[in-house]
Amino acid sequence: VYFTEFLASHGFVVVACDHVGSSRYTILNGQVVKAGGARLDASQADRPKDLLFLLNCLERMHLGADSRFAGRLDTDRCAVTGMSFGGWAAAKAVDLGDPRVKAAVLHCPSLARGTLDRAVETPVMTMIGTEDTVIGAEGNQLCHKYFEDARGPKYMVEIKPAGHVTFTSCEQYSATYGNGIGPSRSLTRPGEMYEPLAQEEAHAIINHYTLAFLDAYLRGRMEKLKTLQCNDFGEVMENKYAH
Repeated sequence: VYFTEFLASHGFVVVACDHVGSSRYTILNGQVVKAGGARLDASQADRPKDLLFLLNCLERMHLGADSRFAGRLDTDRCAVTGMSFGGWAAAKAVDLGDPRVKAAVLHCPSLARGTLDRAVETPVMTMIGTEDTVIGAEGNQLCHKYFEDARGPKYMVEIKPAGHVTFTSCEQYSATYGNGIGPSRSLTRPGEMYEPLAQEEAHAIINHYTLAFLDAYLRGRMEKLKTLQCNDFGEVMENKYAH
């Protein structure tokens, strides 16, 4: 919620889908579809295609299928983004090579889920939490490797006192959710607990760098590259980049 509302407040058109069979509940043709079954089994292949399907829908809206959006969307300059499984789906959508996708923002992507077939030349920003016990140390290492292997403009932000759920708005219904919200089990110090960075502070970091990244690579505001080069939040994070 925090992320999509922030992007919309800065003039980006944000659209998201519930992945049928993968989301807990989805309404499809007036019917409730629960998670599981054949649709869940197919979700690994379907999720990236769902993202590109949304771009196709936006293109039709822009061309007149929906008068609210007719002539108002720039479907040639799009970014994909996702968190966890959604982060992998966004990375795979980039991998599929759709020319409309000009940038990607990946939040703690579970890159171990599947293979990517081509070197990344699309501008990409990857964000992780050092204490993420969901994708774990291996998952964080894969994110660093993804950054190192990328051939295009690439950026990485690592929030040190943060976990997997730091990149969500789950604090809205549980202040002690764990794994980045409230007292949480440490990944780097097994058997110990740590106090994560407050959600509003973590979200401020995420939004700060995401906005600069999208301003640069979707809007052509290349002066924003200076923001991407700087650590504006001190010891709670690390960042690296290659334009």
